[in-house]
Amino acid sequence: MVSGVSAAPFVEAFLAGRLGASARGLDLAGATPTEAHDRLVASGFHVVAVPWAAPTDRAGRQRWHLVGGGTTDVASHPGIVSELVYEHADGAAVRIFPSPFRSFGSGIAGPAARMSVISPPDLRPANDASLDAEVFAITRTGEPVPK
Repeated sequence: MVSGVSAAPFVEAFLAGRLGASARGLDLAGATPTEAHDRLVASGFHVVAVPWAAPTDRAGRQRWHLVGGGTTDVASHPGIVSELVYEHADGAAVRIFPSPFRSFGSGIAGPAARMSVISPPDLRPANDASLDAEVFAITRTGEPVPK
């Protein structure tokens, strides 16, 4: 979320059904990545592949996850893993992190998804689908929670 902008009006709009409504009732539990993709596209989401950022190194350099494990600080490395970010015109976003997710130390055996509401385009850089663009996350039951 853009620094200095309160999430409260966005949460209020979400609860009133004016923002991110497409994420409410969206059930991706147990879906394969292909099934999730098909459900999301059928619900009006479009997909953007985003290089999957890893934590910065001790020198503060951005790092990215590599296929098969490990990380790199070379932004153009051909082996960088992409997460898929599905965005809806109503402000909802769903991130699908790759499988096997376990190779990156999370302990999760398969792909994982995260639902959220993203900042309106006028409050973020063009085509910004990063976690910084999220205003708040949405639980599986459709409740807004801090990201």
